[in-house]
Amino acid sequence: MEPKRGNTIYVKGTNMLTEKLCQEAFKKYGNILNMNLEKDKNVAFVTFDKVEGAEAAIKDMNKAIMQDVRLRVSFARRQPLQEGPGDSSSPWADVSFNRTKPRHQDKRSVLSYKEDEDLFSS
Repeated sequence: MEPKRGNTIYVKGTNMLTEKLCQEAFKKYGNILNMNLEKDKNVAFVTFDKVEGAEAAIKDMNKAIMQDVRLRVSFARRQPLQEGPGDSSSPWADVSFNRTKPRHQDKRSVLSYKEDEDLFSS
């Protein structure tokens, strides 16, 4: 079985994991496309623009201590691979970069009211 790969990593902190701490810890491994932080669980998901950045972050930062927070870092499970803009080899890339086509067009006409018009009087 092939080991897990991807450009999104899972970060678990022993206490007080913050966005600032994650930014400082992982910015040297590449461009961060997305970061989701679950403060109540001391967990973050960090998505890099390249798989190599995620691999290097895991190798260097797993079991590291930053600002009195011990980090556990691994590849995230079930995270879509987000490629950079223009590369739609991932099924989720278009969604994450807002390149999806609208599914319908609203055919309703716009109804506007005058500012001084009282809508609630009879």
